[in-house]
Amino acid sequence: MVNPALTYTPPDIETHLGALLPDATVWVVDALYEWPFWTVTYQVRVRVTGPSKQAASDLAWDTHGVILQIPREPWEGGVVLTVDPVTGPAWLPTADGKPAYAGLYAVTARPRRT
Repeated sequence: MVNPALTYTPPDIETHLGALLPDATVWVVDALYEWPFWTVTYQVRVRVTGPSKQAASDLAWDTHGVILQIPREPWEGGVVLTVDPVTGPAWLPTADGKPAYAGLYAVTARPRRT
């Protein structure tokens, strides 16, 4: 017998956050499925760049504020239950030397129940 919880499609949190944060680069670096397996905690890296270190810092903290409000946003692809900052935002220049800040967030989500 197939467990119905395993037939859910996990929420595409990377696409959802990318749409909410157009000035940021967003990627999932890890995902932990918790019992009963339709709840997923994603480790999400968010990076922003700017023309100067101060501009990048300002954008990073603005982005940080938006990310913390995400559980209050309605979303068709699932339900964001919690967002917890893990690290940052912290200075992390790009490989080509552009000013950038990055943060890591634990985002817990589940599919929408139909």
